[in-house]
Amino acid sequence: MSGPSLIEPDNNYLPAIHPRTIQSLEKVQAELKDLIERVHAVRLASDIVEEALDARNQARTMGSHVNDSVEYLASEEKREDLNAAFHDLGDLAQDFMREASRACQRLFIDLQAKSS
Repeated sequence: MSGPSLIEPDNNYLPAIHPRTIQSLEKVQAELKDLIERVHAVRLASDIVEEALDARNQARTMGSHVNDSVEYLASEEKREDLNAAFHDLGDLAQDFMREASRACQRLFIDLQAKSS
C-alpha cells in the first residue's frame, strides 16, 4: 500500500507543498502580522485620545469649581489668586492635549511608514 494508512498515520509521509504556496502563506503571515501591529497601534492611539478627553473634561470640571469659588469669595486679592490658578490649570490642560496630539501623530506616522 502506498501513502499513509488510514488506520495508523505515517508521520514520515508528508504531501509535497508547492514553493509558491509556501511563499503565498508567508506573505499572508507577514500581512497578518502587520495588520495586528496596526490594530495595536490604533488601540493605543484610541487610549491616548480617550485619556486626553478625560483630562479635558476633568480640567473643565475643575475650572468650573474654581470659577464658582472665585465668584463666592469677596476679597479681590483672593479672586486674583484663584483666577491665576485657573489660568495655570487651563495652560496645563492645553499642554496635555498638545502632548497627546503629538503622540497620536507619531503613532499614525509610524503606521504609515510601516504600511509603505
